[in-house]
Amino acid sequence: MTIIHHEPPKEGWQGLVQNWKNDLVAATSVALVALPLALGIAIACGVDPIAGLISSIIGGLAATFFKGGHVSINGPAAGLIAVIITSIELLGGDYNAMLAVFIVSGVIQVALGAFRMGKIGNMVPSYVIHGILAAIGVIILSKQIRVMLGSTNVSTASNSFQTLLEVPQNILTANPYVTFIGLLSLAILVIYPKIENKLIHFIPAAVWVLVFGVPLVFLLGFSTESSYSFLGFSHEINPQKLLINIPDNLLDGLMYPDFSRIGTLPFWIAVISLTLIASIEILAIGKAVDKMDPYKRNTNLDKDLIGNGIGTILAACIGGLPMITVIARSSVNINNGAKTKWSNFYHGLILLVIVILFVPIIQKVPLAALAAILVYTGYKLVQPEIWREAFGSGWEQLLFFIATLFGTLFTDLLTGIFIGIGVTFITHWLAMGVPFSMYWKYIRHPDIKILEEESGHFKIKMTGVANFTTILSLKNKIESLENPQSVALDFSHARLVDFTVLEYLSELTAIYRKKEHKFEVNGLVNHRTTSDHPFALHVIPSSKHLRLTQRQRNLKTFAASVNATFRVNRDWYAEYLNDFHYFEKRPVEYKSNVMRGEFIEKDVTWEICDITFEEGAWQYSEKHKTTAQLVKFPFEIPVFALEKEQFFDKVMNLVGFQDIDFEEFKVFSDKFLLIGHDEAKVRAFFTTKLVEFLSHEDIYHVESNGEALLIFKEIRIGHSEDVDKMYHFCEELTHIICENDD
Repeated sequence: MTIIHHEPPKEGWQGLVQNWKNDLVAATSVALVALPLALGIAIACGVDPIAGLISSIIGGLAATFFKGGHVSINGPAAGLIAVIITSIELLGGDYNAMLAVFIVSGVIQVALGAFRMGKIGNMVPSYVIHGILAAIGVIILSKQIRVMLGSTNVSTASNSFQTLLEVPQNILTANPYVTFIGLLSLAILVIYPKIENKLIHFIPAAVWVLVFGVPLVFLLGFSTESSYSFLGFSHEINPQKLLINIPDNLLDGLMYPDFSRIGTLPFWIAVISLTLIASIEILAIGKAVDKMDPYKRNTNLDKDLIGNGIGTILAACIGGLPMITVIARSSVNINNGAKTKWSNFYHGLILLVIVILFVPIIQKVPLAALAAILVYTGYKLVQPEIWREAFGSGWEQLLFFIATLFGTLFTDLLTGIFIGIGVTFITHWLAMGVPFSMYWKYIRHPDIKILEEESGHFKIKMTGVANFTTILSLKNKIESLENPQSVALDFSHARLVDFTVLEYLSELTAIYRKKEHKFEVNGLVNHRTTSDHPFALHVIPSSKHLRLTQRQRNLKTFAASVNATFRVNRDWYAEYLNDFHYFEKRPVEYKSNVMRGEFIEKDVTWEICDITFEEGAWQYSEKHKTTAQLVKFPFEIPVFALEKEQFFDKVMNLVGFQDIDFEEFKVFSDKFLLIGHDEAKVRAFFTTKLVEFLSHEDIYHVESNGEALLIFKEIRIGHSEDVDKMYHFCEELTHIICENDD
């Protein structure tokens, strides 16, 4: 059957002409999000707010022309706050010297990209990266809670862990007026993802924070100095300390680098720390953005290093912070329909216009509101879900995560990375149960043999150790293959295969699939794993038996009643779901509790499963679960999507949004939003009998990819009764569709 695939947008000037409207609309939303984030990140780093604005503007206006991503956004990042704070302290608080550090770091990044060293990002174990990000989250959280509450407590902490222990004292010395703004802002950020109203989501969460926060500045009297006592503590209202402080003339805020410390050890420690953290984040976030791109384009990671490096150099020359590819703003960009990298350029241009025209308003933004945004960001980096995912990936991944996290909190970022890598290295050796000399030999001399069975068809056999230390050797061998049509990688004689290698191979499999080539990994059946996650550490054989919950027992009974199979285990290979529009920007993690069977009509197959997916990516992702049914037909059907029509959809319909209505079926047209690629075919498909059936049934999201239907009701796991209703709904729907095809 023919599946409709999107044609990727043109690049360069052709892309500008073809997609300027989409990119401009997306960029407007991104600029509105970037404004408070840029201000907040700069303040959290302990530098003037304008430094963050410079980085965002340069990230759009300059980095666009050198970057390797298609719909990613460049600018200052919360993930660099901790390393910038530490580095400035190393340099005795001299920000001008720190600007020189930014420039040297940017030059090194450009060199890394020019020499195609982007692949070194694969050498850092995945959960060491998660651990370092979690540590950054804790550091941001512990430092910004004080600002969000307007606490008068003076920190005496000597490391990040001690800063975290000061949080109770910050709460006790909180300014109630500032706390009100901070907690209200935080509540907006927490509630926002849970609201399903499209009109609310048309405006980004960070903008809603400002919409409520700025008026409160006037209502609570933050514009004038005053003092009062609360619970025995004296508090002052000082606009200079509670509001954003940027100059009326932005040129007065520019600063310039000082290279006088370039020959000192602290300078180069700062350079190495910043370059390492920034490069890791650029490479990891670049791959994360690719998963959200509906066109599934691949970022050129080497060019991304170059683009961010050049942007960092230019921004630092006039006082700006270093930049990386930023995940939250990239997610907003994609979700608002961006097509090309020109949206990044527009966002920088729009931000420049906003900053020039609205300085008086920006000066009324409360610091507590910006701190709340950063507290929320910090929490997302270290939220419980990340710990559960680490444990679900294998106990050893949780160990690497915890070792890196606490190693960083008790020391610093650079030491924390080395601790995480060291723990990973030793754990792999102990898991293998071999003498260290043998383990060291496997790592130093990885045994990788390539056999070309016929032209373009390769078999690769790897023995010994396949982990983060040998991944570059494996990667180089695979990339050396000439015109590969199919590749079979055999790990049957590998004593150990780790998460980092398997994650890379999964990404490679998707790339081959996109090219309609074949890449498969064999020889892992007899390895022992610590979880059912496909990337968990593989060592030696084992078996596992699962205990069913009451719901699973009910589903198993239901499956038997309709002659279907039932599997509890997670199915991590759910790529087919990406062919549906709903999941183009919502990466599917896995399916579970999968039932499969057939309807009587024309060999129609069906599947009911629980689907776990994400909106956004990394720390800004929201994980969701739904119970859905797939119905696959042996004949072609039109591509369409049908869902409940909301007020926002009716408004958009007035300005040209393409809702397909049926004048003779007003109840149906008022009830549903129907869109499709080919309106004539969609209208022919929705016969009178089908329309009347849908009009009198519960509202389901029904979507076609050209050969199959995706059907679900709500974004939650369905009870066994819900599954029964959905099955019978799909059964009747299938019967009507098959009748139409006769």
